[in-house]
Amino acid sequence: MAWSADGRGAGAGLFDEDADAPVPSEAETEGRAARRARERAARGPGLLSRLWRAVRVVAVCLLVLWLLGAAGWRGWTGMSSVRSGEGVAGTLVVADCGSRWCVGAFTADEARGAGAAGAAPGEDAPPGQVRIERSVLWDGVGARVPVVVDAAEGTAVRAGTAGVAYAWLPLAGALLLVGVLCGGGLGRRFLGWSTGLLGVAGLVAIRVLAG
Repeated sequence: MAWSADGRGAGAGLFDEDADAPVPSEAETEGRAARRARERAARGPGLLSRLWRAVRVVAVCLLVLWLLGAAGWRGWTGMSSVRSGEGVAGTLVVADCGSRWCVGAFTADEARGAGAAGAAPGEDAPPGQVRIERSVLWDGVGARVPVVVDAAEGTAVRAGTAGVAYAWLPLAGALLLVGVLCGGGLGRRFLGWSTGLLGVAGLVAIRVLAG
């Protein structure tokens, strides 16, 4: 090995260069870490993350479609039953209310009284009385409401404009729930707020039309 004038070997300079190399500062280290993070972000989430997001989006969309479809179908069938003229028209005096149904005495209109006496009481209704969903009654016990009674089932629905309005009550409630799902499940805040406000507007409109 060749020795220099100061007594060091020829290979000693290599170790001296490593020893004299500058140590990265804290700012440089943080900069490198930030660049790596940006590179990972540019590559996007991993396969499992993308798969989970896709499953979540599909599940929420199916739930939204089911809610809107079921509520819309119920509203349409309810409105059709009110406007079809089938059943016995009259007045219901609410006598008692449970968690879901209210029952009361039914008096048929004189013009269409035939067949009213043959109306079955329906489930949860005492003999001689009919039942109606509590959600379509604002006044509760003692209220006198015009209704149309299905003579076969003994179940009453609100008649007139109030009946048509209350038929769409499930759809207004579904819009409120869909707003929460869109905002929370899909991360679409604007769509969620818009749908929720539409549901609130529907509830207000139903209350005004029903009087």
